[in-house]
Amino acid sequence: LRCPNLNLIDVETTAAGIKAIPIPDDNAVVTCETTNIFLPAPWLKNAILVEDTVCPFELILVSHQASGDFIQNHCEGDQDLQSEIKAHHDAFVSWAWGVGHGKIEALRLLVRPDDGELKAHEVEIHASAILPPVTVGGGVPAPTDT
Repeated sequence: LRCPNLNLIDVETTAAGIKAIPIPDDNAVVTCETTNIFLPAPWLKNAILVEDTVCPFELILVSHQASGDFIQNHCEGDQDLQSEIKAHHDAFVSWAWGVGHGKIEALRLLVRPDDGELKAHEVEIHASAILPPVTVGGGVPAPTDT
C-alpha cells in the first residue's frame, strides 16, 4: 500500500482534509504492508464503536484522539508502550486511508462457531496461553508405579 507520509495525515483536523491529501504515484515507495482486515486494539475498538460513522477518514481522526488519550492516561513514562500505541495507530491510519481510497478491497468473513478447525485452534490457544503450566508442587512426591 502506498500511503502519503503519515505526518501529513496526522496534522489534518478534518476528514475532508485527510481525504484531499494526494494519492502517491504507483511507483512510489510502499509504506504499509497490510491485509484486507485490521484488528484494532481494545482502546481503538472502543473508540470506534462509540462513533456514529463508518467513514474511514473520520475514523482516522478517532484513532488519533484515542491513541493520544490512551498514551496520556496509561503510558506515563513507558516509552516502549507509547511506541507500540503509536505504531498501532500508524498501521490503522494507513489501513483506513487505503480503505477510504479504494486501495483495500472489501472483505466479508463468516465465522462458524461449530467449525472443527476453529475449535481445535481455540483449544490449543487456551491450553498454551490461558491455562497455567502444570507443575509438581514443592514437597509433593512424584507419582510412582509401585
